[in-house]
Amino acid sequence: MGNTVFTFTDIFYVKDDLIEKIIKAMPQEEIAIALKRESTEIRKRFYKNLPSVEDSKDLKDEIKYSDAERPERIKAQEKILALIAQHPDYKKIRFQSRFYSFEDFTDYIMRKSAPEKPYGFASENTPSSSFFSSPKGAQALEEIMQKNKAEEHESFHIPNTNIYLVNYSECPECGQTYSFKKLMHHYMNPKPDPAFKKGKEVQVRQDARMFCIKCKKYFLPSLLLIDDIPKNEVQFLGMINTLNAIEDHYEALGKAALTREETNLLKSDGVSTRVYRDLDEEARNDFAAAVFNPKTAGPPSKILKGIRSDIFLKELESRPALICNLLQYSTKPEIALNLILGINVEMKDVLYGTWR
Repeated sequence: MGNTVFTFTDIFYVKDDLIEKIIKAMPQEEIAIALKRESTEIRKRFYKNLPSVEDSKDLKDEIKYSDAERPERIKAQEKILALIAQHPDYKKIRFQSRFYSFEDFTDYIMRKSAPEKPYGFASENTPSSSFFSSPKGAQALEEIMQKNKAEEHESFHIPNTNIYLVNYSECPECGQTYSFKKLMHHYMNPKPDPAFKKGKEVQVRQDARMFCIKCKKYFLPSLLLIDDIPKNEVQFLGMINTLNAIEDHYEALGKAALTREETNLLKSDGVSTRVYRDLDEEARNDFAAAVFNPKTAGPPSKILKGIRSDIFLKELESRPALICNLLQYSTKPEIALNLILGINVEMKDVLYGTWR
């Protein structure tokens, strides 16, 4: 179990008296549903704490013949996790939360809701790109997609859905359009702004604006959700903007996540063995480490190799822009898939180093 996050598989480490409490509080049928797809080791924790051998046999049979689908299994597991969360030993722990199905996730992400307050540094007068309100929305989108294609950037496809994420980066002032790669270059090398007195590293984390080289004005790009046609849009953020905004969200809740939880920083110090997934060797550089580690004032002596993924998309449900931006930077479909399924923590996924 991680220092701050508890997944259903962590039940393996729960004390017997708490397992007994769960058994007494829940119908056996619901426990069987919760354990249907779980390992033998986890099931044994329940078998051994039942009153009798006969009860244990009954639970095994319930599990064997249960035909519960994923939504039912997750709901049953949520009840068990809620009981564990009541225990004093787990008061400071965040518990696994998940979307019930891909249909559930798709309905959520495509649902138009009230616009979120802009993320990152921006003045009240900074205009936003919007496909749906632009007079040349369709034309501008075609230009952007052609530029992306010419630069060999493929729109991100959310696994197990028909949804594609496409940057809509048309300057609202002059109509100039920008490709995904142009956006990425700008976000890593922003036009210096004296408002950021602590330098480039802080600006890269916090400045979500795009500077238009044609009209010399700032704007906030959008990210389109396309299912055959554009159906929804959220604010576009750079990779580091996204992490910073997610960390701010958790910090506002009194929690530390991603780079603000020290144990998530995986470093090439010759000692750490916490790198679980293949990491991009090219990602090892002092500047990136300084950007991702807010406690680092200068070039660190230990190079950051990865960031443990300790967040759940369901926890970000009130922040669809953060979810969409987080997904679009997944370099591999399974990384995005695990985030949507809410199993990224137990799969020991790493964000930084597996991102493009």
